[in-house]
Amino acid sequence: MKFIPGRTDHSHSNPNLHNLKFLFPPIMLKINQSWSNPPNLVNLGMISSQIPESISQMIFNSFRNFVLLLFLLAAIPFLHAGNDPWLLGGRRVAMGGAGNSNSADLWSLFANPAGMAGLDMMRAGLAVERRFMLASLNAGGFGFGMPFREKHVFGVYAAASGFDLYRENRIGLNYATEILDVVNLGARLNIYNTSIQSYGSAMSPVLDFGITAPVSRQFSAGASVANANLANLSREINEEIPTVLSIGVAYRPSSKVSLVADMVKHVDFPADFRAGLEYKLNSLLSIRSGIATAPVSLNYGFGLKIKNLNLDFGNSHHSDLGYSGHLSIGIDLGNSGAKPAESQPNP
Repeated sequence: MKFIPGRTDHSHSNPNLHNLKFLFPPIMLKINQSWSNPPNLVNLGMISSQIPESISQMIFNSFRNFVLLLFLLAAIPFLHAGNDPWLLGGRRVAMGGAGNSNSADLWSLFANPAGMAGLDMMRAGLAVERRFMLASLNAGGFGFGMPFREKHVFGVYAAASGFDLYRENRIGLNYATEILDVVNLGARLNIYNTSIQSYGSAMSPVLDFGITAPVSRQFSAGASVANANLANLSREINEEIPTVLSIGVAYRPSSKVSLVADMVKHVDFPADFRAGLEYKLNSLLSIRSGIATAPVSLNYGFGLKIKNLNLDFGNSHHSDLGYSGHLSIGIDLGNSGAKPAESQPNP
């Protein structure tokens, strides 16, 4: 973690800070908005008119940032891994966040790295999210996947979230392959960058691994681990970025219906059960719904497929903080020249 000279360094290195902006966003945003134009202390009679306005501005800006950080630090004990700010892709969001057993899925760039196996053509996508319908909590990401040779898939992504006081950026390289047509393996190298305005930034490499098994045309399973290398946010303080274990299954009783269920376990918090349902009305339109338990979230959405364009919308509802809207657009770019692998089921 790089710190600004003259600052203390004991309050900016907890790896859970990446979720803090989502815990009490209405409170922090109201504070931020209220103090974006600090009051004139001269008019309030608190200090004499001899003190320059620039000093008054500086004092209130410093105090505002200090109080915001106090809210962040006070919230750390109440963080929960179920509140995942990197769940991009409208289809998966609409199905409760479940889908760890997916195959041929571009948005597995943000989940199980093995889920890209089976992709038979180049595909690119863009996803955006408005967390709790607050502009300052927007998140977004771009992904690209490309098969090469036979049964190998390469992917790359970039994503960002946050606001002026706290921001996260991530980039990653993903590799997935099929083994003997019965199991898919995947690995991803991520670079996390976290910054707090006026306090510094930190950068860490993070490794994710995953496996999926398309047992049959109707049933598949998957498992993954995020931050398998137990990376630290900062060398100065031995605090690890959260490690998350996930397992999932999918069942397709017919070509129109898909059922998915995941169990997601943050090493320091209770397990989060997620489940979702998709029903394909026709070749163009699919409707979806889902639920998550930690925290409790009710989700729904739909998908449209128009030629080589896929449009997916998902909405999630947190009982205390409200709605979050998710939109992703994917486009099939055609064959990369690699020999397509045998098609795998994708719930």
